[in-house]
Amino acid sequence: MREVLTDRQRAVLDYLVDHIQSTGLPPTIREIGQDMGVASTNSVFRHLRELERKGFITHNPEKARSIHVVGLQEIARLHQRMRRLPVLGRVAAGKPILAQAEEASRHLSLDETIFGPDAAFALEVQGESMIEAGIQDGDLVIVRPQQTASDGDIVVALIGEEATVKRFQRRGQDIALVPENASMSPMIFQPDSGGFTIEGKVVGVIRRYR
Repeated sequence: MREVLTDRQRAVLDYLVDHIQSTGLPPTIREIGQDMGVASTNSVFRHLRELERKGFITHNPEKARSIHVVGLQEIARLHQRMRRLPVLGRVAAGKPILAQAEEASRHLSLDETIFGPDAAFALEVQGESMIEAGIQDGDLVIVRPQQTASDGDIVVALIGEEATVKRFQRRGQDIALVPENASMSPMIFQPDSGGFTIEGKVVGVIRRYR
């Protein structure tokens, strides 16, 4: 099994694949440095040595355009399926969630076959209101934007100026946003009260172990 790449090594590998796919030729060391904003050729060589050591490329530093990406076609096919999802932390008051997603500084790269092509952003969970649904504090929920929900869906809802993750339920004429934590009570709304808006449906959860 190949070793895991650092974020910077992954970026260099992605650049190599894109360059070879678009031009038919591997880039030179100078092109890599210029296009990726790396001023030192020593830094470029260091990244290439690590990619070669981990089995992702072969490279002859004595020759120009000698970089070969191992399994190029397989990697290129994987890249075609990858989605880059913005990761949101605490949602800013008064600002639409999707607008914040466009400005996010953190991103998550995922194969779109895992959560579907409509997944648009990830939201970092704060609190323990959904622990009995397997969603814990610090988890990332993957969200598909939509403004409606079916009974039982786990949704991201905006209540006033705060985003929350809850289960959507219809209770007679009312609508409930239900926590999955026995120590917490549901929030009940009348359908036309305008008390909350649905921003999206949770389609997956990612946990980072610390």
